Amino acid sequence: MIFIGALGAFFLATAATLVSDMHGIGDWFISSLEGGKYALNPAPIYGAPYKIAGYFGEPLLIISIAMLTVGLYGSWLKYHKTIALIAMVIGILYILERVFWSYVTTNFANSIQIHPIINDYTVLKQAGFLKGLGALFGGLIGGFGFSIALTTLFFTLQNPFGIAGGLIVIATMLIGMPAKIYFMDHVTPAVLTIFIISMVIKNFGIIFMGVGLLKESMK
Repeated sequence: MIFIGALGAFFLATAATLVSDMHGIGDWFISSLEGGKYALNPAPIYGAPYKIAGYFGEPLLIISIAMLTVGLYGSWLKYHKTIALIAMVIGILYILERVFWSYVTTNFANSIQIHPIINDYTVLKQAGFLKGLGALFGGLIGGFGFSIALTTLFFTLQNPFGIAGGLIVIATMLIGMPAKIYFMDHVTPAVLTIFIISMVIKNFGIIFMGVGLLKESMK
C-alpha cells in the first residue's frame, strides 16, 4: 500500500504541473487583456486551458491523491503513527476539494466559451469568484494542510527524502500563493514567472516525498 502511495506522489507531481501551467497560461492572457481593456476575441480560445485543466488535469490529480492517501493508510497500518491517520483524513478532504475545483475550473471555461466575444468582463465575475474560492481551498487544504501533515509524518519516521520534499513544498507554497494573489491585481511577467517557477520547484518536492514513501515501502 505504501508503494501505491509512492506512485501516487510521482503521478501527482506530473498532474500538478499540467494543472498549474494551464491555469497560469489562462490567467496570464485574461488578466493582461482585461488590464489593457481589450476584448476576449474569439473568447472560446481563452477558455481552452481551463478546459484542459478541468477535464484532464484534475481527474489525474484526484486519482494520484487517492493513491497517495492509500499509501498513508498503509503507513498507518505499518507504523501506527497518529499523524499518518491525520494525513490520510486530510488527503480525503483534499480529494473532495479537487472535485470541487474540477467543477469550478470547467465552469469557468464554459462561462468563457459560451460567448463568441467578451467585452464586459463582469460576465465572468461569479465563475471567477468560484474559481478563486477553489484555489484558496486548494492552497489551504492541499498546499499547507496536507503538506504539513506529510512532512510531520516524515519527521517522525526520520525519513530525509520525505522531510526535504515536504519542506520544499511548504516553502514554495509560501512564495507561490502570495505571488499568485498579487498577480491578479498587478499583471506583470515577473510575478507570473515567480509563481510558475515556485510551482515547478514544488513538484520536485512532491517527487522527493514520493522517494521517501518508496524507501518506507522497502523497509
